[in-house]
Amino acid sequence: MFKKNNILFSILFSILFNTNFTLVTTAATAADVDNNREQLLNVLDEELKEVSRLSKHSGHNDPNILLRMAELYLEKARITRDKENEIIFKSESASRSKVNRKEIYKGSYELFQKAQKTATYIVHKHKNFDKRGEVYYIMAFNAKEFNENDKAKKYFKLAITSSQDGTKTNNKANLALAELFMNDEDYREAKNVYEKSLTDKNDKWWTKDAYNLAYAYYKLGDYNRSISLLKEVFKLSSSSAYINMSKSVLNILAVVCSDADRIDEAISFYEAQKQDISRYLIKIAKNIMEKGQSTKAEKALDNGFKVVKSDEERVKILILYLELYNKFERYEKHLDVVKRLKDYDQKNIVKLDSDTIETIISQSQKMSSTLQKQLISPTYAHDESGRAQRGEMVLEYFSVLAYFKKTKEYEYQFFKAETYYALGKYDLALNEYIKAFDGASEAKHDKFKNLSIEGIISIINNKNFSGENRDKYLTAAYERYLSTEGKSQKAKENRNKIFQRLYNLYFKEKKLKDAEALLLKYKKEFPQEGKVQETMLGMLMEKYDKEKMNSDFMRMALLIQNGEFGNVSEGYKKEVEQYLLTLKFKEVETHHQKGEKDQALVGYLKIYNDKNNTETARKNAAYNLAILQHEKTNVLESYKWAITSSKMMNSDEIKKFETSFTVIVAELFNRLYLSEAAKLSEHIFHKLCFKGVNSQKINVFYKNAILVYLADNRIDEALLLVKKSDQCNIPPRYIKETGMELLKSLTRLKRYDTFEGLIKYLDNGSYIPYLIKAYADLRDAYLKSARFDEAKNAETKMLKYYFDSKKRSENIELEDLDEIAKIFIARLNEKAEEFKKIALSYPEEQYNKTLKLKLAKLDELTKEGNAILETGSGTGILHSYKILSECYARLANEIETFIPPGKSPEYIESFKNTMTKVSIPLKNRANDFSRDGRKLIMDNNILSDNNMFFQFTQKNRDQNHDVPGSYYEAGILMDRRGSK
Repeated sequence: MFKKNNILFSILFSILFNTNFTLVTTAATAADVDNNREQLLNVLDEELKEVSRLSKHSGHNDPNILLRMAELYLEKARITRDKENEIIFKSESASRSKVNRKEIYKGSYELFQKAQKTATYIVHKHKNFDKRGEVYYIMAFNAKEFNENDKAKKYFKLAITSSQDGTKTNNKANLALAELFMNDEDYREAKNVYEKSLTDKNDKWWTKDAYNLAYAYYKLGDYNRSISLLKEVFKLSSSSAYINMSKSVLNILAVVCSDADRIDEAISFYEAQKQDISRYLIKIAKNIMEKGQSTKAEKALDNGFKVVKSDEERVKILILYLELYNKFERYEKHLDVVKRLKDYDQKNIVKLDSDTIETIISQSQKMSSTLQKQLISPTYAHDESGRAQRGEMVLEYFSVLAYFKKTKEYEYQFFKAETYYALGKYDLALNEYIKAFDGASEAKHDKFKNLSIEGIISIINNKNFSGENRDKYLTAAYERYLSTEGKSQKAKENRNKIFQRLYNLYFKEKKLKDAEALLLKYKKEFPQEGKVQETMLGMLMEKYDKEKMNSDFMRMALLIQNGEFGNVSEGYKKEVEQYLLTLKFKEVETHHQKGEKDQALVGYLKIYNDKNNTETARKNAAYNLAILQHEKTNVLESYKWAITSSKMMNSDEIKKFETSFTVIVAELFNRLYLSEAAKLSEHIFHKLCFKGVNSQKINVFYKNAILVYLADNRIDEALLLVKKSDQCNIPPRYIKETGMELLKSLTRLKRYDTFEGLIKYLDNGSYIPYLIKAYADLRDAYLKSARFDEAKNAETKMLKYYFDSKKRSENIELEDLDEIAKIFIARLNEKAEEFKKIALSYPEEQYNKTLKLKLAKLDELTKEGNAILETGSGTGILHSYKILSECYARLANEIETFIPPGKSPEYIESFKNTMTKVSIPLKNRANDFSRDGRKLIMDNNILSDNNMFFQFTQKNRDQNHDVPGSYYEAGILMDRRGSK
């Protein structure tokens, strides 16, 4: 016979099944259990020795001895499995998943197999054996242990038909079969078997099996029989002679009674058992609610509320009322329950726990939100009564929320104000907004401070809110608003407007000192708003001049000369020049403020063209012309004056107006004036590229100019700007973004000479993760021009950047991962070719040596595949799965088709039987890779050249078809619909 090899057996053991069991023992009894278990095993071993001796003596031909042997193997397997389960149970939960279960369960597995083989031998050898039912029972039990439920059912049925009705074996088989039907939720079959088998009411396990039958009755809608049997099981469970199923009965009886509409009977039952009735009433009510029967559920809760004895139990039911009324939108009743719960807590009837309070808060927030939406919906627009009713309910909810969230009272004062506002009760709303603002200020909660201010302003600006003190309220509101801080862009925009409105109000009220103080504060907060400051200054200086307030006029002029207003310092250095400039701009600004843009344009143009005017005046006029032309959507005129005014400005002045220039560039780009947009962006960029300017927008002009040049295919101009970036302190991420876009354009235009120089410029260590694809393109270009050494260097850099980036946990783009995967795939292909060249040969020693070598090579291939898996590249992983699937299948096929030369048929048959145990795991592994590849395709919508391999070959492998390799290679790439 063929000599078995250790390598082959290691492969067989590696595919042992994996089954999870749980063994629970207490610390106090663990030692005793272990000692008793060992004693039992010793007894079983002694008997097995004796039975084996007797069986051998009888030539293994006595079925009774063989039956006893199978029983002993089975019993020993069960005890051994208990020991093995305990090993797993004792392991740390964190490491339990790493336990080698195949190795731990090896002993019991072998014993179960021996029991199964012995039983199988009996039924085949002794077909007229009168105890075949017991044999089939053993076979069924083993199948059940192996989770082969269909086979277990088959053998349990054979055990039943092979044994007499009423015998122990017959009853055990019936009950085991019924339990399998229960597990499969085949309740009708389970019912039929249980009804036939539950004859011995004295059996300890009768309560458990009867409980299963009662559950089957319930699932089949036979509620009366289910309830009757459950009560009987509960009664018998009080006896130590039966398995105690009382807890299970208590849990299920409430649900069965609710479905049977016998709720009163359930309440009586639980009262008689002195159970926590509220717990089971809640279960009943929830069961009814899930079926959408709101009235019935409410009735159940009403009945329960009457019978519960304590306020604590009533609270539990009240919480369930909340869920019911919330689910079915019973707003009035929901609010009544919320108020009642609040009274329980407020009056110390029951001190509500944190979970209950959290539920009340959550429910109240949800309901108030729903009612608020209804309040402002078109449905109730003309239903004043309905709106008022909902408004009052919302306000009451907010009162409850304020009680339970005392530290957030100002929030609900704000929400009350919002509700009053929606109802048109502006005086009440204003009062609540003010209280909310004061409370939020004390709590230092900026969000509600700002929201309250916005609410106050909304009321004061509302045309339906009037009064002789309106301006007074408006001034107070603006002052309060400006006492807050706003950091968001929107908040800054609002503050900018409020500053200007309050400034105008001060002028209206002739509060010039307040206006001056506000101007100084505005200048500090919005230093970049030069035009607004200039307008404010003009108003104030003109007023001082008109009112002959010379000292005030001179004080402001001194501030201007000393540079306090940097944006107008040149224009206001001298009092006379500032005065004249103010007069000249006065009329034009008036036109501008009134929206008379054509008149304003004429005025600014006149100021600009007058060579006698100061440079500052002409510069401001040119800038204003650019802004006005932009407002009039005269894009090219706006561009012309933007260029003109920016040439007259120094870097610091450009910085002050950089936002306006950004808007003009954006409009040029939107109107497809690409050349002008790029030119203005580059011009402003060069103006800002000076030390000490610290512009926030230089990056935008830099990026815009390059991207517009690229959009217009002006590659060389974009390249010059990129290479100037380091001189202007452009942040690395902007250089990276524009550099990568430029690389893409160079690749598209096949300008690899320029591409090579740019990539070396960008490769300063800051952009490592992002240059992988770029170096891949460069490598491909080198290969096309036969520059192999340089191509190899590019590939080395790709790998270095990949591993360095992984080590630093930096993000790597998918297209970069795909390029890395291509490198690994090339290596994997090389190893696959080496593997394929190794051929199996005889004699036996040479065969084993070659097989061992091939298995080792296969292991190397698998490790190489894992490296591709770690890249995360979908197409790369798919390709590796294909290669590994082919190699595993190839080796399995070589083993299956190999025939030892010059050997007898018996030898060849034995050889093939043994080798099948090696080839099958390899085939299974090949199928695993194929299935994994298909799953990867389906889960991630991958479209690649390898899809046909997985989508066709997997289907045929599952059907055990042999598919020629050339068939799938002719596949056509399709989307997922191609698999239909």
